Amino acid sequence: MNFENLQPVAVDHAVQSVHFVIEWNGALNADSVVALGKLQTKFRNLGYGHMLPQNRLEFKFEAGGSSQGSQGLIGYMFTERPQPDTGRQVSVNAENCTIMFPDYTRWDSVFASIQEILKVVLEEVGTHRAIRTIGLQYNDGFLWNDDPAELDLREVFNNDFVIPPHVFDQTGLWHLHHGYFEKIQEPVLHTVLQNINVDMLDTQGGRVLQILGSHKANLEQPLWQSHKKNQPLFFSMITHLHDLNKKMLRSLLTNKVCQRIKLVP
Repeated sequence: MNFENLQPVAVDHAVQSVHFVIEWNGALNADSVVALGKLQTKFRNLGYGHMLPQNRLEFKFEAGGSSQGSQGLIGYMFTERPQPDTGRQVSVNAENCTIMFPDYTRWDSVFASIQEILKVVLEEVGTHRAIRTIGLQYNDGFLWNDDPAELDLREVFNNDFVIPPHVFDQTGLWHLHHGYFEKIQEPVLHTVLQNINVDMLDTQGGRVLQILGSHKANLEQPLWQSHKKNQPLFFSMITHLHDLNKKMLRSLLTNKVCQRIKLVP
């Protein structure tokens, strides 16, 4: 195997996109949802100049087969560009806040941007809702620029974590899903669901290895005042989930691959 033919999607790192999800301990009422629209000015100042209302379409089925449909506002999406799927986006609704970055660089700069966004959101929501769950998901990818038969998976994956022995003898396409719960004491008591998906795919350009690592922390006690005294604790939970992802990848990938993407302790 010529190791130089295993190419991280972003050359010096493998991250294709990163998602953050914060869930409230209860749905916002209708007035609070409407008030989320006031965040438009603050988000525009952060570079998210486009606001899209998000609606839920509900149907009521009646006797005789007839139905009536109605729309209800559930939140707003704030985007960098008019086409939401082409840039960073922030969705704030009655149940959660979701942030998606398709242009990951390095953690320090991404985390700084995430803190700016969440401070804006929590100033509005944190006054009357606590945080129940915190989630982080990374999508990583590697391109194999050679004959698929030359790809030695033993050079890519460790054999003592989640990859079953059967995989190392595969020359075709395959998929792996593994998930498990862990109870962790710090920074606050929580149970985290750790999921890892690995896919070997075919594209027009050749073989692609995709790795999805997601980490969802369910807090033992909802975190109140995330906009005030508990904000440092809240942000430390996000850093904690990032560290869990790094630990997962180090366990999954060989040292040589980790060095290639600068995933060092």
